[in-house]
Amino acid sequence: MTNAKSFSSLTAQSKVSSQCALGEGPIWDDQREQIFWVDILGNAVHWSNEDGMDHQSFQTPDYVSNIFLTKEGDDLILCLPDAFYLWNPESKNLKKWIEMPDYDPHVRTNDGFCDIHGNLWIGTMALSEKPKLGKLYLLDADQNWHTMLDETSISNGIRCSSDGTTYYYIDTPTQLIREFRFDSDTITWEFVRNVIEIPVEEGHPDGMSMDAEGRLWVSLWNGYGVVCVDPEKGEVVDRVEVAAPQVSANIFGGKNQDRLFITTARKELSESKLDVYPLTGDLFYVPMNVTGSETYRRDV
Repeated sequence: MTNAKSFSSLTAQSKVSSQCALGEGPIWDDQREQIFWVDILGNAVHWSNEDGMDHQSFQTPDYVSNIFLTKEGDDLILCLPDAFYLWNPESKNLKKWIEMPDYDPHVRTNDGFCDIHGNLWIGTMALSEKPKLGKLYLLDADQNWHTMLDETSISNGIRCSSDGTTYYYIDTPTQLIREFRFDSDTITWEFVRNVIEIPVEEGHPDGMSMDAEGRLWVSLWNGYGVVCVDPEKGEVVDRVEVAAPQVSANIFGGKNQDRLFITTARKELSESKLDVYPLTGDLFYVPMNVTGSETYRRDV
């Protein structure tokens, strides 16, 4: 895939030495002008400014997988295995907000997304990583849960078009980015097509962001980078190199929405591999020549 093409020379640099066991869920808060991300296995939320300064962290009582912004701006929504929690980074106050449906202590939340309609999407997966034990849920504006997909394995990147009708979704073991057509009135969607299949030797598709041109930036677990997929063409059109094997997620941010922030993970890597890639687990970033799509906020 990538070896057959010539891409722009984009190489990410370590911005925060967070050394996460499983860095994930980056999100840019344009009101605070800070980048937030999580260490799922470290039970921690991290944040800093766009230059990586003023790095802080907060310990959570369980795995924390994803962060959503709220319209009020003071609270963030944290996704823990049993529920969504409201959390204030300034006061450090954490309180349960909405319980997850069918909570199972052997299952945790993973990647998620707030769409243009204000719906919160969150995937789940087995702690054992056994296949088909997860689901993809949607929490609508009236705080009703909907099961959008059943028997998922490792639910990851999800993004929507600016008109809120076309959605892209990754269940990592499938190696596929799939396109769905969404109806916001009925809270239903239907499969349209497979956009692209990532060859296993190139890495496993993980977290995903979207740029202002509608292209998808896909993090590659065991792929040492982030690839840009043109969903119309169904092909990789660019690549960001990352000095870490396990690249987990990414988001556009910075004051001008022209920096790509990238999370990485140390999970299960050998000491010899970490000696070669000592920055693994850090938050990386790279200046971009394209801006990101809007990050949406949720009413609470």
